[in-house]
Amino acid sequence: MGNHHDSIALDWVRGEIQDTLTQGQHALEAYVENRDDTARLRFCLNYLHQVHGTLQMVELYGAALLTEEMEKLTQAILNETVTSVDEAVEVLMQAILQLPQYLEHLGSSRDDFPMVLLPLLNDLRAARGDTLLSDTSLFKPDLSPSRIRVNGKVSERLQDPKVLGHLRKLRQMYQFALAGVVREADLD
Repeated sequence: MGNHHDSIALDWVRGEIQDTLTQGQHALEAYVENRDDTARLRFCLNYLHQVHGTLQMVELYGAALLTEEMEKLTQAILNETVTSVDEAVEVLMQAILQLPQYLEHLGSSRDDFPMVLLPLLNDLRAARGDTLLSDTSLFKPDLSPSRIRVNGKVSERLQDPKVLGHLRKLRQMYQFALAGVVREADLD
């Protein structure tokens, strides 16, 4: 399940993000043509930083996570801490090209689901020698309702044998209905 967001905010900034990413792409291409010109790579880093800030502002955290990893890889290239600059630049370019597609998907689905970005996130992390993310690392459900404390009467009521019997029946009914859904059976 992804984070639901307001597509109006995305529509408002999408053009600017695309323009900034295009500038970042051109800066990265200029760096590839002349590896001694690290100023071009710094420009790319600044453009990615702009995009990252914009995505955080409109609360697109999956896309913001991607740009954060892109920034880290760019900085690692600048710091000369990557093992293969060619591989790092290739993965970075792939991410720059894939981010607009993800934003397009967000515009139509309205769900920020970073799980689809996991392979690319891991490629970015691997290029700079960082540990890979697991599928559970992006799953962060809101567990605040589970922290609600019940008063003593509710707790006592849940221990009542009659209530426990009703709960057992409800669980069985739920399991039966769920099994029917899984088997695609008609539940009526």
